[in-house]
Amino acid sequence: MRTRFSQFDRITIGGIHYKPVGEHADGVQFARMDNTGAVERFTWAQIQELKSARNWRFERDFYAVGPLDKDLQKSQFPLDHLTTEQRRKVFFDACVCEVIRELKDQGALRLTDDSLTEHRALIEQMVYEREKTRNSAGQSPRGGKPFVMRHLPSSRTIRKKFRIYNQTYRDAGVLRPRYARNARAERNYEVSELLTECVQGYARAEQPTKAIVAEETRLRFNEENKRRQADGRHSLPVPSRRTIERRIDRLDPFQVACFREGPDAARRKFSSYGSGLTSSAPMERIEIDEWKVDVISLLQQIGVLQSLPDHVKARIPRGRRWICVAIDAATRCVVGLVLASEPSAQAAIELLRMVVQDKTGIAREIGAEGSWNQHGGLAAIATDAGTAFQSDAFQAAAHALHARLEYGPVRVPEMRGTIERFFGSLSTNLMPRISGRTFSNVVAKGDYASDARAVLDDGDLLRILLLWIIDVYHNTPHGGLSGQTPAARWRQLENERFVPEPPDRHTLRTATGLEVTRKINKLGVCFASNHYSCEALHAHFRTRKARDMVIRVDPDDLGEISVQIEGKWHAASCVEGGLDGVSLEAWKAACVKLRQSHRAEAALSADIRDNALRTIKSIVDGRVASLLPSSLDPSAKKIDQLERTLFRGLTFAPPPAIDKMLGETTTFGTEIRPVQSEPAIEPKQRTPQPSVRSDQSSVRPPAQPSWRIEDE
Repeated sequence: MRTRFSQFDRITIGGIHYKPVGEHADGVQFARMDNTGAVERFTWAQIQELKSARNWRFERDFYAVGPLDKDLQKSQFPLDHLTTEQRRKVFFDACVCEVIRELKDQGALRLTDDSLTEHRALIEQMVYEREKTRNSAGQSPRGGKPFVMRHLPSSRTIRKKFRIYNQTYRDAGVLRPRYARNARAERNYEVSELLTECVQGYARAEQPTKAIVAEETRLRFNEENKRRQADGRHSLPVPSRRTIERRIDRLDPFQVACFREGPDAARRKFSSYGSGLTSSAPMERIEIDEWKVDVISLLQQIGVLQSLPDHVKARIPRGRRWICVAIDAATRCVVGLVLASEPSAQAAIELLRMVVQDKTGIAREIGAEGSWNQHGGLAAIATDAGTAFQSDAFQAAAHALHARLEYGPVRVPEMRGTIERFFGSLSTNLMPRISGRTFSNVVAKGDYASDARAVLDDGDLLRILLLWIIDVYHNTPHGGLSGQTPAARWRQLENERFVPEPPDRHTLRTATGLEVTRKINKLGVCFASNHYSCEALHAHFRTRKARDMVIRVDPDDLGEISVQIEGKWHAASCVEGGLDGVSLEAWKAACVKLRQSHRAEAALSADIRDNALRTIKSIVDGRVASLLPSSLDPSAKKIDQLERTLFRGLTFAPPPAIDKMLGETTTFGTEIRPVQSEPAIEPKQRTPQPSVRSDQSSVRPPAQPSWRIEDE
């Protein structure tokens, strides 16, 4: 697949940093960022092979420069590195700034201390309502449940934060704690204010070109610098023509068209008939929304429904599931679908993970004939004001994946017409084919008994939805594409416009992985009875600092985890090995099998572990529900429960050497035996046996006296 790299991106291959410098017929050219400056050519096939390896890193807009570059500001303030409390404070400040912006646009207040003090009660009420909605996590608040509301900052602080927030194009990253401003930053804001005033000249009835606006801006900056020099102040840097053009491109297209062509012409130009803003490239704009499936299904994963007696079938709970869907606006291709019991931030985050990954393996497992390779890096995500999409966790995950969130007006689904039209196609073209469907009203339903005709469980419903999307919807002529199919439009635009590069595994795991807390020990960090370690963990263990480590886990790949050390994420590999590509569902099934076969054993040999993995993985990975990101999969709370039950006391021998953990030659952990007075006898080779741990006292054979030095 051909992807698009920016000149500001940084690619790391085997520890060597590269920067894209050009393209050729069948690949790209990367320049080494070392003293050699050598340029290397890579074909698309080589890039695909490198991306599948763990030594590939892609960092978007790493080399972006310029005080007016919004992407640089975002890269300087990543929100996924903040703690939960810091993120809450950042998004609270952003909520206050949004309320101030709306009231200011409505003319209800001015950005002065007196006006802010006068309307403080109104601001507090609006912020309270939004914070209560955003923190309810999609659930109705229960009576008597406490809700902690933060106090508003002072009027001076509000003005200061609002100006920073507004001048950086409403980027919440600039509101993070300890965001320092200096003299250079002050000059940059002066440049930004003057530049904003100049580029507004592009939106006038004379319809000047960008070149003319750039020339006028240069002259305006020269005049301002002459006045500043006369007053003894420093001169402002004159922005380049490309910077001015980028700032013009960021102007609201509809407002520009209103001033340049007139309101009526602007309405005709941007009239999308319920489809929202148009896009011309794959992954340029992704629309996400939730939909309650119009089918009554069995709210369990049964698999043996036909063999159950009628009285057992009658006791199985029934209801309607939710799906969270992502669709590409330019091609109308569905790039992600998650089945959920209720709308939640976890389902929305897992949908983001699915959007940026190749899903061809899922298509093969469910028996689809077509491919599902539509994926890429994120740009703009359009969604509604649902609590799942406004949660701190979802916003932080989208920010870490370099996505720009666009929240449409409340109760105006026309702003996301593409996804709404897809739900309409599901309701009219697929739901009538399924037993147990629901209807829009009682007249249309008639005597149809939806509950009695419910025969599908979660796995069946998910498989039917995906088969219809991959083989039917993607290959059906679409009216919005002038009769072209979504799959064909994707292939066309992929060759014409390229697709943004998706994030690497480490970035994806830190942005969307399940977050849990584990303690560090000599062997590293233990998760699901496996130890993970890296050089950064070795150094942290030697410093004797905090032992509670925050880790993030990809439930689809237990080969590596991400560990947060002093505010930075580091990839830690499984010490025992053999878990690359193994999902948490497959590993859980393997451990259940081991527990049943070796109930009395606490430490199992590596051979038993590997044999179980080879047998169980081939069976469990065939299940559709285990392959798909779904909010029905284990959450962080469920994982903690598994650690206390299934994985408790389960270890695998032999453990890694302690010397490797300590990072230096040491005698800690070395067994020391006393010198025997009798002649030494050559000991027989013994096969290591798994140790037995029991709650009951047991008689053990006498052992030779031994003692060892252990590090505390």
